[in-house]
Amino acid sequence: MAKFDCRQYYKDYYNVDFGEDYVVHHMDFDDDNNDIYNLLMLPRKLYRRYMFYLNSLGATKGSKGIAELDLKIEIQAGSIPTMRYKMMEGLCKTMNEINHWVKVKSNLDMNKYHAEQMTQKVEF
Repeated sequence: MAKFDCRQYYKDYYNVDFGEDYVVHHMDFDDDNNDIYNLLMLPRKLYRRYMFYLNSLGATKGSKGIAELDLKIEIQAGSIPTMRYKMMEGLCKTMNEINHWVKVKSNLDMNKYHAEQMTQKVEF
């Protein structure tokens, strides 16, 4: 059985084209859920950065993108370790960038809806 091509599905559904510098991300982290509302086109570099931060914060493929964040203050060698906080800060900035692409998809959805409304037959 051939693997489902979510990239081509996304392109065909929205009538858009994009190159290898973009990925189609499964927002619920389930690669088998190819519902169009679960797919989001992202620049490859942004997607890699997003996955880096999630993985660095403990999210695994089986965790559906959920990372446990233990934010208690622990003093190690006389100072508070800041690496985890820096990772969270980077993830928040990355999520703000991803929000732009969520808006792009919302616009694609609206354009598709309006185009479909324009092609519907009106009967009097």
